[in-house]
Amino acid sequence: MCGISGFIGNRKYLPTQSRIMECLDLMKLRRGPDGADHITVNKENYSFAFLHARLAIIDPHERSNQPMEDSEGIISFVGEIYNYIELRSTCEKQGVKFKTKSDTEVLLKVLNIYGNSGISMLDGDWAFSYYNKKSDKILVSKDRFSVKPLFYVDDNKGFYFSTNVPHLFKLMGRNTPLNYGRIHNYLSFGFRGTELHPNTLFESVTKFPSGAFLEFNRGRKAKETYYWDKNININSSINYEDAVDLVKETFTDSIKLRLRSDFKIGCLLSAGIDSSAIGGISKKNF
Repeated sequence: MCGISGFIGNRKYLPTQSRIMECLDLMKLRRGPDGADHITVNKENYSFAFLHARLAIIDPHERSNQPMEDSEGIISFVGEIYNYIELRSTCEKQGVKFKTKSDTEVLLKVLNIYGNSGISMLDGDWAFSYYNKKSDKILVSKDRFSVKPLFYVDDNKGFYFSTNVPHLFKLMGRNTPLNYGRIHNYLSFGFRGTELHPNTLFESVTKFPSGAFLEFNRGRKAKETYYWDKNININSSINYEDAVDLVKETFTDSIKLRLRSDFKIGCLLSAGIDSSAIGGISKKNF
């Protein structure tokens, strides 16, 4: 998996170049062997930094390295947008021209055109930070099921975020104390207990919520907004045979999208019904 880190806040607290490079070195070691870079921007009232370390999956060329910038925005993104081919076609109908074949550029263009409403168009898993040059707004978002991790510290110096806590501390230039209450919870209830609260094993470090985005308007943070409702609507009028066909069709289409890659794909089997079904349909249909 790739890695992202970043800072949004008062210009005087912008991480030093040495801290940024130390963070990138650690990110490249643990997350992104195929490239690491950063962008820092100083505005009139605030500054921000986007860091990225890449593990290439789609369009594994330097042209698709991140952070990626065009005339309208900047993106730093970890994950995969599985319906990027369909979204690319949607953007091309709007007159957009592409320079790469990556899902990263597609995500950048979608956010350029649709802003935060474009997030609900995505089928994938992600954590990203995005800056729109025209509106002077920043979006930070995570996917619907928290497949991709994202942690943050929000204090009087600014908003720090990262896909890994050690990277977060490296960018901040300091650690935070252990959260002994959360450690006790973990020892008592195991990993299940860690999902009950956004707090983490470290004081002041918070898990970014799933299915949400956070908007910064000219460096000022607005409240978190949930773009997806996880409540399930049950259709009681459908009969059993149609329900079976619908589940099979939806499941197969989902697998097809997730097999998009410029590299060979492996399937890890736990011998459960879910992984066995994925392996079986992948081999039989694709």
